[in-house]
Amino acid sequence: MAFRFVETSISRGIDETVTYSRATLRAAAIIGPPGIGKTVALERLYANDRKAIYLRISATQGTGKAAFRLLGDAMGVARGGRESTDSIWRALEDRFDTSGSWKQGEYLLIDEAQQLDLNVLKELVDLPSRFGFPVVVCGNPDLLKRTKVDRGAYEQIVSRCSKRLVLKAPLDEDLVAIALDFDVYGADARAAAVSYGQNTSIRELVQLLEDARTFVASGPIRLNDLRQTAVNTKGGSQALKLLSPAA
Repeated sequence: MAFRFVETSISRGIDETVTYSRATLRAAAIIGPPGIGKTVALERLYANDRKAIYLRISATQGTGKAAFRLLGDAMGVARGGRESTDSIWRALEDRFDTSGSWKQGEYLLIDEAQQLDLNVLKELVDLPSRFGFPVVVCGNPDLLKRTKVDRGAYEQIVSRCSKRLVLKAPLDEDLVAIALDFDVYGADARAAAVSYGQNTSIRELVQLLEDARTFVASGPIRLNDLRQTAVNTKGGSQALKLLSPAA
């Protein structure tokens, strides 16, 4: 799994939330806007811990059978692809009942959880209370804002997520840390990188710096390199405004 990780206040908050879920054997929810590093932080946990079970839900995997099959595959209970939703879920329940997964330290991370049908999400966040199996669901602000779809399911989901981490915009220190990791040199260049991250997202800043690194094969990335990269890859001269405060 290839990805670049820089520790930020966001990744630390995610780590603390996962630690809470594992210690208490309860469900937790992580909510934040796209592009601030949620997925990278979860992927790092998964890559570094064999106890982690990581699911990233796509737009086509939010229904019961698709989601439960995804979990079944991850937990080794897949049976060939023709089972009903009920049979997949029963196999998962047997796995939880007999394996004592939580005793072995296993835990479930669900990314892009806003893609899940609410009733599916309700079943998943109920795993801690039923089987003592820690679950952390992570998604965008829509994750826990679907009261008009099924208010009853929504209220049960919220009540089961005993910890909810709401992520905000990255701190300046987060953006500086990312700039330093890419060897951005000079106070003016780092200030421009911070402005770019504030005006876009961590994801967009990383993309800009990765592009700049391809132009600067070795040595530090300077302000002029950021400007040229913004013009060449991010929409012409208008992109230069993103390197300035409050674009």
